[in-house]
Parts: sequence; structure tokens; C-alpha cells
Amino acid sequence: MNELASRADRLDAEDPLGAFRKRFHIPPASGGEPSIYFCGNSLGLQPREATSAVEGLLEDWQRYGVAGHTRGQHPWIPYQEQFAEPLAVLTGARPSEVVCMNTLTVNLHLMMVSFYRPRSHRYRLLIENPAFPSDRYAVESQVRFHGLDPADALIEIGPRNGESVIRTEDVLEILDSRGESIALVMLPGIQYYSGQRFDMPAITTAARARGCRVGWDLAHAIGNVPLALHDWDADFAVWCSYKYLNGGPGAVAGCFVHERHGQDPDLPRFAGWWGHEKATRFRMDPGFRPRPGAEGWQLSNPPIFSMAPLVPALQIFMEAGMDRLAAKSARLTGWLEELIRTRLGHRKFMHVGYGEFTGDTVSWNDKYVATSKDGGGSWAEAEDKAAYGDLPRPGPTTKCANNVPKAGQSCRVALETTTPESFPAARMFDFQGEFGVLGGLNGLVNCAGIVRGIQTGYLYHYAFSMIIGLLLLLFWFVFMVPGAGA
Repeated sequence: MNELASRADRLDAEDPLGAFRKRFHIPPASGGEPSIYFCGNSLGLQPREATSAVEGLLEDWQRYGVAGHTRGQHPWIPYQEQFAEPLAVLTGARPSEVVCMNTLTVNLHLMMVSFYRPRSHRYRLLIENPAFPSDRYAVESQVRFHGLDPADALIEIGPRNGESVIRTEDVLEILDSRGESIALVMLPGIQYYSGQRFDMPAITTAARARGCRVGWDLAHAIGNVPLALHDWDADFAVWCSYKYLNGGPGAVAGCFVHERHGQDPDLPRFAGWWGHEKATRFRMDPGFRPRPGAEGWQLSNPPIFSMAPLVPALQIFMEAGMDRLAAKSARLTGWLEELIRTRLGHRKFMHVGYGEFTGDTVSWNDKYVATSKDGGGSWAEAEDKAAYGDLPRPGPTTKCANNVPKAGQSCRVALETTTPESFPAARMFDFQGEFGVLGGLNGLVNCAGIVRGIQTGYLYHYAFSMIIGLLLLLFWFVFMVPGAGA
């Protein structure tokens, strides 16, 4: 582990983005040292320049009063226009296609007013299952608003049985078979439950080929992965700014509208005066004339103070570069994998399963797989842990470790190894006492599923989750790490 620690120090020293860490306030840990912060998916850290950004606006308000709309260092009327360029870079859009406004769910409703236009034969809406509650509530309420039954109008797609992510081919199959009935495809760029990154260009292309409108929820994608919304030809997208963009609690969100729609003044929408054409807005005449581009969907004066922290946050993104951030993300993921393999690779794995040999290959039956801790115990003990469910045990069993089965013969497969790579490809074992890279990671996935269930929004539920997590971490270091409990 000393070698790994030395490598980590060297990689930190060589990291071209390392200096950006100093640009954020990092909450201290219990001992006073900076914490290791893994909650950017819920709330990003505060940029150090956020304080001065807000204070400057307060000073202008104090000094100029209403004249601050046109005077001061950052006049309020054009204030939001400074977000167009960085948001365009982060989303792979043109500046006219993006706007900073409202919150994610408000923007989703506004977009569905324009892009969910059910007709007699095309009225369905495709979402993932499970969708984030706010998205689910929004689309279900829009369906009901149009007088439709969500049980009929909503098409929900989820992972296959025993899998944790949604296959792209399954999405494409639904679009191929039912696309003519789908008015809107509404999916996340990155799924908040599983972390799955959807194939946005493939899905968008397939959906539009079937005549469907396509919208993307980028809550966990913007500032996290490179995007190319304009080139992918998405109809719209919405996002929040308080997660990866570090805009602060309840920060002003944003949306994307492709320019082919942004130049259409007759597209149905909910209107507000801030979306009126800029040149005549303050005449306050009747008759709404939308501004070209995404700004034509604005409703009200932008909340200047809420926008302020987003200014330095986006500046950091522009300096760092999304390509470099994505490359570092991939390196960190690879480093985590290496740590897991190094830390747990010394363990011996014993797996018992039932399969069917065809020639020299065996097809594993997921229902008949068990493992024993560190290679300890007997095959019989490991076999007793297998989840047979309602399926009958296979017939004649031959311990394949000792006897060579004939082609097509059902047999017991015994595998003892110290290298997880020796396991059958793409195997993920149920978490029932397994150890090692595959079993341990799947255990974490299952534990994460339990924790997700208490993400209700109530503070005491989050506190309870943190306490349980700390207890589990303590257990690991005391009982699982060699020498830690000595």
C-alpha cells in the first residue's frame, strides 16, 4: 500500500487540474482537516469567489437602487446573458440555444408545454423506470393535464431482470415497435439511480426517425460528461446547476432548445414578459413576441443574487476545460478499479455453480451460483449458500474440477482462483457473503439500492444514512483490513 500511496502522491503532483482544488471551500472533517467530498452529485462545493460575486451585487443594490438595472459593475438587465457562452460550451450547443432560468422541474414543464403535444394516434411518453420522482411527477401531471391516463400513455423502460442498467438496444426496440405512438421521449443523460450514461446520440437519432420529439434531463450529465446537443439534434434539454456546476443550493437552472424551434415564434409555449423581444420589452404593449432562441421561453426577471455564485463556478469550468475534466474522471475511475483489485486481489475465491458444457465451454446458470469466503470451507458448504429459488436442482452432478464432462452434460462447476478475471465474463454474483472484486462491488451496489430508498428529502433520513455508513466503514476497517484491529 505504501507503493500505491507514493503513486497517488505523484499523480496528484502531476495533475494539471490539481490547482483548481484551491478554488473551492472544502468542508472540514471531524479532525479539522479537509474532508474527502463525494456529494457533488447532490450539492457541489462553493467556489471561493462566490462571496465576492454576491457582495458586489449587494453593493450595487445599495448604491444605485433601481438604477442598478442599467448601472454598476454588473447591470442586472443584461446579467444573464453572460451565461450563454459557457453553457453552450458545456452542452455542445450554440449560445442562442441555451438560457439560464428557473429550476429544472419548472423548465421541464415549460418544455413539455411546447414539445409534448399529444394527438389521437401519437400521445404516449417514454420515460425510464425508475425515474427521478420530480421527473415522474412532472410527466404524469402533463399526461393528466391533456386528459389522458398515465397507465396507458406512459411507456416505462427499465433494466432487464437481474441487470442494473437499461440496454440501448431495448430502447431502440421500443422506438422501432411503438415509436409511431410516442409523442415525446424523455430520458436522463445519466440515470441518477444507476449512474448509467445513456447513448444520447443513438437514441435521439432513432427517436426522431420515428417522428418522436426528444428531451433530455441533464441533472447528472452537465458538467460531468461532454455533450453535443446541437449536433445530436435533440429537441430540448433541461438541467440544474447546484450539483456538478457548483452554483449553490437552489441555484438557477437552465435549458436548451434547438435552434430549429427557437426561431419558430408560433410554437406553443407559456409566455412571460422577460421572454418578449428585447427591443420592445419595456414598452409593455399587448401581444407577446418571443425573443429568438431559448431566451424566448423566459418568464420573469432573473433572480440576480441566485445567479451570482454560478458566475465564478462556470468560469472555473472554462479554465479547466470539459475535455480535461472528462479525461481526469476516466483516470480516477481507473485508479479506483486498480485500488480495488490490489486491495482485494489477494483473496481466494471459491465458486460453485451449475452449468451445461458444450464442447469446452460452460454456460453458467445464474440461479445456481454460490461462493465461499476466502476459499475457506468446502464445496458443499458453498453449495448450500446457492440461491436455488423455485427451480429444481439439476440432475446428475459431476464435480467438473475432477472429471471432464461430456458435451451437453449438466454438471457442477467448481472454480478456485485468486484472479477475478478467471470468472465467467460479465458475471455479477448475488451479495450473500461473497468477497472479492466482483462480489464486493455488487454488494456495494445492493447496499446503495437500500440507501436510495431512504433518500426522501428529510434531513433526519439523510443523517440516519450517514450514521449507518460510518458504522459499516468502521466494521470494515476493524474486521476486514488485515492488522487494523490489532
